[in-house]
Amino acid sequence: MNSRRSFLIGLTGVAAGLFRERLFAAQDFWNRKKPGEWSSQEVRQLVTRSPWAKDVRVELKAATRGGYDGGAGTEEPSRRYEVVQPGGPIPMGPAGSGPMPGIAAPSDSELPGQIGDVRRGTGGNIPMEALGATVRWESAQPLVDALHTQFPADFAEHYVIGVSGLPVLEGRPFQVGDEGMMDRLKASATLQAKGKSPYQAGVVWRSRAGTWFGFAQESMPLTPSDRDVMFLFRANQLELRATFQPKEMLYLGKLAV
Repeated sequence: MNSRRSFLIGLTGVAAGLFRERLFAAQDFWNRKKPGEWSSQEVRQLVTRSPWAKDVRVELKAATRGGYDGGAGTEEPSRRYEVVQPGGPIPMGPAGSGPMPGIAAPSDSELPGQIGDVRRGTGGNIPMEALGATVRWESAQPLVDALHTQFPADFAEHYVIGVSGLPVLEGRPFQVGDEGMMDRLKASATLQAKGKSPYQAGVVWRSRAGTWFGFAQESMPLTPSDRDVMFLFRANQLELRATFQPKEMLYLGKLAV
């Protein structure tokens, strides 16, 4: 009986392993097809759920009466908040979704001292649980091939991490006078491989589709043996993180970052 049970367990393990291999092979189209042969569905998968693209949840710490982040306040935080974002037009949601409902751009006089402030809503806001974003390794060659991306000159020799779907990081391109906001954004973003020091973003660029953060490649050369490369964006009461595995980020046999 024990021998039969062991045999069945072993057979189940082999079957599960073969299933995972077939599933991975089915998804690994970027190593089996040329970019011109990718279907629209495959491109969508590449830019939304792949080794280079992660859907993440945005964490918010609500303000209480008397302070932020667990200060001297005594009031229970509301479950609905308005995320204060840099000024400009009403931000756009993910591609094709139109404006984000209930998120209005505050005037310059209403802007907080830090990006990512959260304030209690009075209606026309979004629930805390609904906030999410997509984090993509934009400079990876398969994404460049899929999207035909052209980066500003300042992003040369940089890893480029993009965040989309989060209103606070969507808006008009930066203009003269936005240097302070750009510095705050750069200071809020880091990239770190397990066992290595974190590095702060050196350049930043924003559009209606989201924000790109650039990290100098020479500061943190990556190899397929690196693990748990984490992008972290933390601004006041808002935080999101995405973890990438270089061993999975292979394109035509080479690390694509």
